[in-house]
Amino acid sequence: MPKMLADIEKYVIQGQMDSASIYPLLKHDYPDQPIYKKDLYNAVYQFRQKNNPGDTDASQMLELLMKWKDSDPLWIVKLWLDPISRKLKSLLWMSPTQRKLYNKYNDVTIIDTTYNTNRFQMMLCIMAVIDNNYKSRIVAFAIIDDETLNTYQWLFDAILTETGISPKVIFTDSDPSMIQSIKEIYPDTKHLLCIFHIDLNLRKKLKGKLGNKFTTGAQSTQRIESINKHIHDKVNRATSLCDLLLSIKDHVKNEEHFEYFELERNTIPTIGMPMLNTRFFSFVDNIMKTFLTPVMLRKQRSQMNQSVCYDINRITEWQNLIDVEIDNKEISNGIREQKQDVQQILFKSLIKNIPPEVILEVWFVRATGTQGIGHYVVLLDEGTHLCTCLLLINKGGLICQHFFRVSTYSQCATFHINIIPSRWYLDINIQLDNLSPILICGTQIEDRVGMEKSITFEHFFSFRVDSHVSNLAIKSTKAIYAELFGLSKKAIDCALKANMQHELVNLLKSFIYDTHNKNIEIQETQETFADINNPAITKHKGRPPKRFKSSVKTLGKQVLKDSTKVNMITDNTIVEEETKNTKGRKCGKCKQYGHYARTCQHS
Repeated sequence: MPKMLADIEKYVIQGQMDSASIYPLLKHDYPDQPIYKKDLYNAVYQFRQKNNPGDTDASQMLELLMKWKDSDPLWIVKLWLDPISRKLKSLLWMSPTQRKLYNKYNDVTIIDTTYNTNRFQMMLCIMAVIDNNYKSRIVAFAIIDDETLNTYQWLFDAILTETGISPKVIFTDSDPSMIQSIKEIYPDTKHLLCIFHIDLNLRKKLKGKLGNKFTTGAQSTQRIESINKHIHDKVNRATSLCDLLLSIKDHVKNEEHFEYFELERNTIPTIGMPMLNTRFFSFVDNIMKTFLTPVMLRKQRSQMNQSVCYDINRITEWQNLIDVEIDNKEISNGIREQKQDVQQILFKSLIKNIPPEVILEVWFVRATGTQGIGHYVVLLDEGTHLCTCLLLINKGGLICQHFFRVSTYSQCATFHINIIPSRWYLDINIQLDNLSPILICGTQIEDRVGMEKSITFEHFFSFRVDSHVSNLAIKSTKAIYAELFGLSKKAIDCALKANMQHELVNLLKSFIYDTHNKNIEIQETQETFADINNPAITKHKGRPPKRFKSSVKTLGKQVLKDSTKVNMITDNTIVEEETKNTKGRKCGKCKQYGHYARTCQHS
């Protein structure tokens, strides 16, 4: 039936479905029509062969990317070809939206590779960041032929050359080639391994040596792993490079639509029950509402509401806590970053580099009705605070519930929006120098004025190394032209004064000649995409997994059938074509084909 064949083609091409998934749909849509599975297998196979780009797969993928780049020059497309065979070895691409995201949120980057996404067995490398709504956003894709040092060096060097940005923190797995290439290409970048396989008790002991980089709460590459799962739902090891590119584009487009949906949904006013954040921390809540994104505002309000679930006790002789050498057993069991409300650092390590005279108060906070180890909150005379939960330092950059509980009792607890990283702001470039801190519990004006004069953040930022600072911002074309024009005028003046105008003329002519030749090479590379060869296909021993069954086999018990007739698709109809070479097995009794002596019915 032509209509059934059209449905099968739609399921195979647009839906990327296999015969096992298509069969129940056809049985539902055509209940009165007999459907044979071997006919369905052949139909699916031939539609896939028809849609297979074949030897021009890599060329079509590059032509599609260059078409997008021609429509928007901000696209980044970098390829690496084998110089002899012109086979595709590696390919990197970034869309304009991804470049904008990478320019804004390059402080913490997560990189991971995944397999079985295309029929050439090339690895798919994904680079992601965390935006100001605490969402994972993909900023770059790359397909690589192998995971060698040269490949990763080419990849990271291409990203650095095109964007001019070095991330502050990079999370990867334990691949040695990737680690070494990061050290060479990004020497100032802090590389961190996925915390999933690391015992964090060791990290707690070495907190002072390892540093306190702000990581937006990321502890592993799990964000990339979840992205890999979504991509694998659409592609497999038989997918062509063109289909892989289109599937990735759809995934990125869905991310952008979800971001717009979240922004529109957060603008809708809602009415709910009175919350504790407006009752006890109304001034703080109003400031946060002005600056923070809606997602981070909800997270911060959750910390305020949870603050009433703790008991607190002020420790006057806090110097005695420094002599505690043995950690509590509750801290040392398991992976601490995977647990909630557990100390992430010892008290003595928290205040190791802070002068004692700077510490105003130390409070012990513990959940009500529990016998847990609790947390220590340290209030500093500069208007800031530290807590052993490290939520404000490197786990999320938000003020913890322990501090809010202390602020309801202490006259020294102050709040300033500047201690929350600017990457969580609605406008990350806003200036906060004219804002004053808030004394949360105090009501005396003279105390508040005195605190405004002493706010410095000196010791706080010496403990937390904020990573949300772009090394090199991407300059606009006008800014680059203005800089070059000024340098050219200065060079002309210097040449005339030194009577070296001929040397300057020769230098400029040489530069123009070299640039012209380079542009010609780039144009030739772009115009010869059609002769780029596909990567080598990796062939495994034996039959490939998840292979198509032959026409003489059925699911379940094997039954030999007459194989002289093989189903074919011609003019949108399923017909049978006689074959001359394949006759099946020959019976030793009746000398007929299609069965053997044991199942012969003529004897």
